[in-house]
Amino acid sequence: MSARQSTNTSIVLSPFCPVAGSTNKVISMKKVAEMLIKRGLKKGTKKLIDPKNIIKYEWVDPNLIDLNYMVQRHPEPPHIRDIMLNWDSEVVTPLHAIKTSNGRYQVSDGQHRGLAQMILFPDKEINVCYVETDDTKTCTRQLLALNSKNKPVAKYFIHMNEVRLGDKNAIDIETAILKAGCSTAYKSKVAGTITHITDLYAAKKDYGTRRLIKVLTRYRLTWPGDKISTSTMQGFLKVMKMLDEKGDYKDELLDDIFAAVDVNYSTSERVHLDIKDDFKRLYPSGHKGISQTEKVASGIIDIYERAKGKKLLDKPIDIKVNVMVTSIP
Repeated sequence: MSARQSTNTSIVLSPFCPVAGSTNKVISMKKVAEMLIKRGLKKGTKKLIDPKNIIKYEWVDPNLIDLNYMVQRHPEPPHIRDIMLNWDSEVVTPLHAIKTSNGRYQVSDGQHRGLAQMILFPDKEINVCYVETDDTKTCTRQLLALNSKNKPVAKYFIHMNEVRLGDKNAIDIETAILKAGCSTAYKSKVAGTITHITDLYAAKKDYGTRRLIKVLTRYRLTWPGDKISTSTMQGFLKVMKMLDEKGDYKDELLDDIFAAVDVNYSTSERVHLDIKDDFKRLYPSGHKGISQTEKVASGIIDIYERAKGKKLLDKPIDIKVNVMVTSIP
């Protein structure tokens, strides 16, 4: 790295967008590799084998393919059924395997997809990517490399691709958060962004689109400079659902609840962090077994009742949060 290049490791190694500022979102993979080299990712001194010299690919007779259950997990019929119901031949990936000297293939990765393919296309050849070796430990190394060494794709990117493909649930969620003045993002600290996409899907499933829009809209109005803390968001959603079920919900009441919490916490993130700490203090041996959402909802209810001096709801878990509560009219 030259003297003029940044030596701030956190900046250099942070995720970056290779097409930032460009209307064309397609870029040569070679150019991205060159960008990474400029960020300090360079080949070490370890001698490596060119994959082209050892990795092979072919369509294989299914009768020659084996599964070693010293290595593989047990087949899961519901998972295989889902693959069959959603089969798309344009996105089929090859099995990964080793080919031993007896001419047989031992699968390291892709068991469920391969079994689904054999059921859907009986006696048809299966696409296999393999290396030739009698060392079965290679099979284990392949499995671990493909399933534990690689970082899974972030839910944000899965969500955005599902939106592009027209998935109704993903579109409903994206539409709801945009209507509330929020946005989904990856590793962002920008105000109004939601980065915990899994929590967002769970919130839509558990509380519905109407509540999600109302809570996020009020959240943005109350803390316009904060990114969305989904733990805090889910606490408010739980309270709103409890009010709905009791028949007491009104928009004005939700406004008051947010106002009571706002005057007693410096940021929206501190809401769930401080309430969580209070539970550790009050339930030192059992706090981990309590739902995070029920903790936050209970804290929100406690804050509101003490700020207003009147009953709101029965708390999911009894707690008195450790703050000097400021009253509101």
